[in-house]
Amino acid sequence: GSLLMVIAAIVTERAMYLLCLCARMTGATSYGEVGKAAFGKPMEYFVSLLLFVILQFALVAYMVLLPDIWTAVLHLWIPDEYKIDKTFLLLIIIIIMSPFFVQDTLYALRFNCYVSFGSVSMLCLALCYRALVSTISSEVTTEVAKEKEEVPLKSWSNSADDILFAFPIITLSFLGIFNVLPIQNSLRDPTKGRIQLIIDGAIGSSFVLMLLF
Repeated sequence: GSLLMVIAAIVTERAMYLLCLCARMTGATSYGEVGKAAFGKPMEYFVSLLLFVILQFALVAYMVLLPDIWTAVLHLWIPDEYKIDKTFLLLIIIIIMSPFFVQDTLYALRFNCYVSFGSVSMLCLALCYRALVSTISSEVTTEVAKEKEEVPLKSWSNSADDILFAFPIITLSFLGIFNVLPIQNSLRDPTKGRIQLIIDGAIGSSFVLMLLF
């Protein structure tokens, strides 16, 4: 898993930087325009279709996850015997988040990025703390010990199918290549060095965070 993450991070970093170089050479401002400059108008439509499909599936995944996450949170205050309607809960979440859906640029959502990364970082630190405490603790329950015996830690997968199944999931950790061009366009002085620094910082911090998880 760690090796696949290294490969995914390198591939993503190179792809983002090359996309920025292509945009600078062609004067394109979006992923679709880069495709148009390279292969003509049909490629712009094809790239737009690919982005539409992948973003729709990402939205579906988030829509499925959100009610599950917030149902568990709400049950901290609401007794378990009260059943929470997940569809109604999802509708409320969409209404609350709707002002963010109509923003013109990613720059308008910059504070959301800080909050999101901060919350995920807190979760990661909490997991690392719990792992450290459980590792140094001498009180290990019989169930945990038995489970460790039955499921040994695997350093390497012995199934090629498992690797092919896991790699797309890992690459999702770095999903956002198409967002790099709006970021480059919003910079006051988007030199190659500054773009490289931003990309390396973004991918590097995401890699460290996901590797800790």
